[in-house]
Amino acid sequence: MLEAAAGVELRIGVASRTGLGLELAYADSRHGVSDPSMPDAALRAVSCELGLRWSPVSAIVEPYLTLGVRETYYRVVDWGGSSRISILDYVTQVPVGIGVTFRWGRTFADLRGTYRFAFDEDLLDAGRDSLDTWSASAGIGFSL
Repeated sequence: MLEAAAGVELRIGVASRTGLGLELAYADSRHGVSDPSMPDAALRAVSCELGLRWSPVSAIVEPYLTLGVRETYYRVVDWGGSSRISILDYVTQVPVGIGVTFRWGRTFADLRGTYRFAFDEDLLDAGRDSLDTWSASAGIGFSL
């Protein structure tokens, strides 16, 4: 089973006056693995995501919904050997999220929660664990 992870994410977005936007993101994280047969194992996840963002209002406080597609490359690092886990896997995910942006002129702060449904995952034993993930994030940015 995967443990909580810390990572970095770079997100670029383009918005329109209609409330629809397009986002592109790159993420890199490292998860612990809670399995006694692999005490030194960690799982590195590198992802690229393309998503739509919809906001019903354009104001100082702007709530929004997101939907997208994400391709994640998982690789076991610091691995001592196990028959339970493969060395690497490419996983397709569908992220759905909700968030709010706070704007001050051209500067903004963003809070977001996302759940990612995973498909075509072969990394973990079938039926035992899932690579579905969730995240909560906070960010700051600047509008051009």
